[in-house]
Amino acid sequence: MDLDYSVPTRQADNSVDALSVTVGPYDPVLPVPMRLRLGLAPSGGNEPLGWGARIANAGVDLGYNYVGLEERVSLGDMEWTRALTLVEGLCAGCSQANTLVYTQAVEAMTGAIVPPRAAYLRMVLAEVERIASHLLNAADIMGAIGMRDREAVLRDLRERVMHAVSDFAGARLQPGLIIYGGVDRNVDEPACRSLTVSVRHVERALRAQTRAIINSREVAARL
Repeated sequence: MDLDYSVPTRQADNSVDALSVTVGPYDPVLPVPMRLRLGLAPSGGNEPLGWGARIANAGVDLGYNYVGLEERVSLGDMEWTRALTLVEGLCAGCSQANTLVYTQAVEAMTGAIVPPRAAYLRMVLAEVERIASHLLNAADIMGAIGMRDREAVLRDLRERVMHAVSDFAGARLQPGLIIYGGVDRNVDEPACRSLTVSVRHVERALRAQTRAIINSREVAARL
């Protein structure tokens, strides 16, 4: 779907069947605020009620969280420190990735040199954030197919990663560590060692869960 983020919403195709279901825009089953409009058609199956339904077409409306932060930063009339704070606050789950690419763009334009240690610390933050995000997505998938026990294990692993991030960076989310030219403060060696030990334990547990999920016939059947 071709999205244009210069407008708050993108209207979907209105051609839906007479029988339709609308979900959203604010519903706990949705990953983000959005409106789903599903056109239904008889499936022809032998369901207990004598008929079944299939999704014949779908429409989606996005933009309910749109506040124009990207445009405010790109206009260039904002103080640099304030812009950096806004970029980090665009998305809690990907705050370090957003902040890193933004600062790298500024550094490329200005020719700023990032010290090697600062570059490594920034990479660690972005990678650990990515791991936590993937664990959350995997847990959501297990929950969506009714595998609550596996969902709980994956959420527990993510929580262990988030605890390690908090000890390493001083905050679970949006620590304000990545800045123009490097990092705002150094991370001492005990914190680095603590993160290393934590992620090794998570890695071993995750390998076991990955093998179990891949080899599970029940998971395969539900997918």
